Amino acid sequence: NIILFPGRGFMGKGIGQKIKFLAFFILGLFRSFILIRKEKPHLACGFGGYGSLAFLLACYFRRIPFMVQEQNLIPGRTTRFLSRLAKETLISFSDSKLYLPKAKTFFSGNPCREEFIAMHQSLGNNGYEPEKRNLFLIVGGSQGSHFLNKNLPLPLLKLLSDFPDLIIVHLCGQRESEEVREAYAAYTSRVEVIDFSFTILNWLKEARLVISRSGATILTEISL
Repeated sequence: NIILFPGRGFMGKGIGQKIKFLAFFILGLFRSFILIRKEKPHLACGFGGYGSLAFLLACYFRRIPFMVQEQNLIPGRTTRFLSRLAKETLISFSDSKLYLPKAKTFFSGNPCREEFIAMHQSLGNNGYEPEKRNLFLIVGGSQGSHFLNKNLPLPLLKLLSDFPDLIIVHLCGQRESEEVREAYAAYTSRVEVIDFSFTILNWLKEARLVISRSGATILTEISL
């Protein structure tokens, strides 16, 4: 089951946002205690960020062991704080150990879905297949990337004009999807603008080039 918890960021926010953070944190902590009492977990795992804070602190107060998995090279404040309380902290980059308690920090790599591993193994060392379409994939993450949405359509329009066989698939997020579609309006037959995709693996299989924001998960999936 998926259970949603309220949350707000804290760092770099104004006083109003800090008050909201505190209110949502207290509410999340209260809901966490209820969930722990209902589910009675033996172990918990968090992936850093303020979204993990309330639940993992509730686990600590209830003496339920938990682990933290850090996907980024430089851990954020939440991960650095929780790593002192965690049973183990798992890292994706060995250099992250410089910022965390060394005795209980272990290199695990970044979790990746098995289908991505199988895809890369089937493609061989370089992933190049001559029979592929000339397809470029733009990935902005689940919320989209404003920078990619704003800056890529213009140079890609030039490429679409110069290369008649070029196909663009642009995952742009829901917020700016209409603007991105308008930017590619002259080439609707060769450009597919998608708000979000649960089947990004299919696009990665076809793509000759991927331009992506620097999210830890997507970079792992691309670079296996």
